[in-house]
Amino acid sequence: MVSISHWQLLGKLAMHNGHDGGQVDVFWQQQDEQNYEIKLVAPFGAGTTVVTAVPGQVMLATSRGENITADNIEQLLAQIPDWTFPVTGLRFWVLGIPSPQSTPGYMRWHEQGGLAVMEQDGWRIELENYAPSGNYYLPRKIFMRRVEKKKSQDDVELKLVIRQWTIP
Repeated sequence: MVSISHWQLLGKLAMHNGHDGGQVDVFWQQQDEQNYEIKLVAPFGAGTTVVTAVPGQVMLATSRGENITADNIEQLLAQIPDWTFPVTGLRFWVLGIPSPQSTPGYMRWHEQGGLAVMEQDGWRIELENYAPSGNYYLPRKIFMRRVEKKKSQDDVELKLVIRQWTIP
């Protein structure tokens, strides 16, 4: 299992919720388990959202001047209607591993040994295009679809294409 606690990725995230969609550039810097920053930049100057986490606090700031603070990412995301983004699980899924915070359901592996498909925390995750990144073999494409739907806006699909990994 991959054990990387400090990393950065640059990529593009496409989102679709059944009636609306869009895409953003993603700049994610993970310093350790509790410290990270995720910057989502919309095209053509449409806006930037930054999520910053430090021990005991998560903050969301937008280019429109909105600021939201919570004790953890789940509490923060619960305050934002129509914003379904699995930050807790995605932190591990981008590394090609299940989140240790819950037991995954179905899992299937590529012939080369990397995780291909898994279901965890109400999401179906498909990982593709593994490539070397330093001493690691990491996915470059991650498709996520909400399979556990509690309300109509939970019809969410996300596609993350990672253009660059930086692992010190």
